[in-house]
Amino acid sequence: MDKNKLRWASRGNPGTSGVGVVVRNDKGSIIFKGARRLQDGTNNEAEAWAALLATELALNMKVQQLHLEGDSQVVINAITKGNTPSWKLSRWVAIIREKLNLFEEFRVSHIRGGANAVADLLSNIGCDMTSQMAKWWKGDGVWKWS
Repeated sequence: MDKNKLRWASRGNPGTSGVGVVVRNDKGSIIFKGARRLQDGTNNEAEAWAALLATELALNMKVQQLHLEGDSQVVINAITKGNTPSWKLSRWVAIIREKLNLFEEFRVSHIRGGANAVADLLSNIGCDMTSQMAKWWKGDGVWKWS
């Protein structure tokens, strides 16, 4: 099963936000990664955006079986159980859940922050960007700008 790992960073809460996304194949090798600057917001908003971007990326890559991992228990519970602490998250979580149903098979689980070090680094790169431009590159380090 392909894994789509995600991680957020938010400097201050609310504060500068960025997301990092890492896609791994079933052997654990990184096949795609990216960073994006977001508008200022809370940590939970950034994590929900990361989950949405990761899910859309997996759909665009034609992934059939998805294991979505994140280190925000709040957002993971919102996606898996429908428990949303705010109306903003409710909108995004509804879209994420709708998109997850497009996969042949999916799983959503919580991981500890240390297990998501690459995505954490990427999310901080996203925070440092000057605009909402995204940087994406393949596992071999080749850049693709969008």
